[in-house]
Amino acid sequence: TIDRKLGDRIYLVVKEEGSVGEPDSDIWHFPTVKLGEEETLLEAARRALTEKKVEPSVVYWCPSKAPWSVRLTRFPKDERDKSGIYGTKTFFMKLQHFEG
Repeated sequence: TIDRKLGDRIYLVVKEEGSVGEPDSDIWHFPTVKLGEEETLLEAARRALTEKKVEPSVVYWCPSKAPWSVRLTRFPKDERDKSGIYGTKTFFMKLQHFEG
């Protein structure tokens, strides 16, 4: 429920099914998608909610088009040398629940 003290924060996470037959192998994480070539970060964040099947009646708003946070994941040295790619960036966008 979102009927709570206004000072408390809640976060939306989705469950990704783990390995079949492996107990406790499900993973909970923020909704994520790969950024489309002509897509803004905000458009990708909205698409992530749609693709992860967040209830359509949930209304949210975004206070900024800038990411809230960025996580850089560095590839191992041999992979960096082979691919010429340093790693990946995960951008976290803040979308706030409005109603629904």
